Amino acid sequence: MIPDDLIPFSRYELWQIAIIHGAVALGFFIRGAFGFGSNLPLVLITTWIVGPHHAIVLTLVISAFAQIHLAPQGVRTADWSVFRTLIVGFLLGSVGGVLVFATLNADWLTITMALLIVAILIMDYYNTFARLQQFMDLRSRRVAIPLATLSGLVGSVSGGGGLYLLVAYLKLACANARALRGTTMMLSVVFQMARFVALAVAGYISLNILIESLSVMPAMLAGAVAGKRLFDRLSEARFFRAIQAVLLLGAGLLLIKGLFQILA
Repeated sequence: MIPDDLIPFSRYELWQIAIIHGAVALGFFIRGAFGFGSNLPLVLITTWIVGPHHAIVLTLVISAFAQIHLAPQGVRTADWSVFRTLIVGFLLGSVGGVLVFATLNADWLTITMALLIVAILIMDYYNTFARLQQFMDLRSRRVAIPLATLSGLVGSVSGGGGLYLLVAYLKLACANARALRGTTMMLSVVFQMARFVALAVAGYISLNILIESLSVMPAMLAGAVAGKRLFDRLSEARFFRAIQAVLLLGAGLLLIKGLFQILA
């Protein structure tokens, strides 16, 4: 007799397991196309089935495993000068966010993040960042590090979405769509691995979580491959329009997630 802990999703019905696999495929379709954005829909959908803490840790481990497939694409196309500028703040924020995740209720921070993304979208629509470039160097450490720290902090606490705060900045800092996608992928690699180590040390990652994560790898691969094919077919103009749509979707999902948790 195999113990339940060694059987992935043993406590759930088949239709619930199918939804979890579908959420993984959807999340990594978005990640494969844009280089970010997998965690938020995955956390939101699976929370309804497995609960918020389980969903956040499960999503983290799936994303950590996914880097084996996705990281080589980022290595080839990332803007490494932008990456080096952002990575220190992003790591500090990510580890700090895990500590907050372990001790505080993140509902209001999630809603705040949603409103921040909407504000960033409005700023992007009116080319605010481009205008700011006339007065400051947006690639400088004094601008990039605080933004990256905030992004890593909020992403860790909410279970996903940290890179949403950086995309408008990266659109200007990176030379083209391929560099933006590669840079977000490499930031995501560091983000996921830092959170993985921090949560493992904190005792959140169990053998059952690891087995569940491995069981959905076929859905992850299928979604990521389909997303990469979409990216290859998009023109740069369509890519950036699609990025805005993903950001708007992310803001909406975060707002729903935060309101649902507050009202629950």
